[in-house]
Amino acid sequence: MEPDGIGIKGTRIQLEHVLERYLFERESVSEISQELGLSVEQVQAAVDYYDQNSVAVLAYLVEFFRWRRDFEQELESRQPKGLREKLMARLRTKGQGG
Repeated sequence: MEPDGIGIKGTRIQLEHVLERYLFERESVSEISQELGLSVEQVQAAVDYYDQNSVAVLAYLVEFFRWRRDFEQELESRQPKGLREKLMARLRTKGQGG
């Protein structure tokens, strides 16, 4: 089950989506705003929340990333063997005009 998220007010976007871009991808508030369709004020509020609650937010992010890793592994384990490779090969072929 997905950990309880911390949402951006008035949206379905979660704090981790903003902070992943801000902390790990080193994107600016403006870039994140454009990518996620948020106002600059909403993104800045998320960054400010992190700044004021960094220990708790980092613990939350660790929990979230563990959950996501486990979820992705579970999904992958349910896929037929070789499916990913077949799909990637098909994408490469299409990208070459095939």
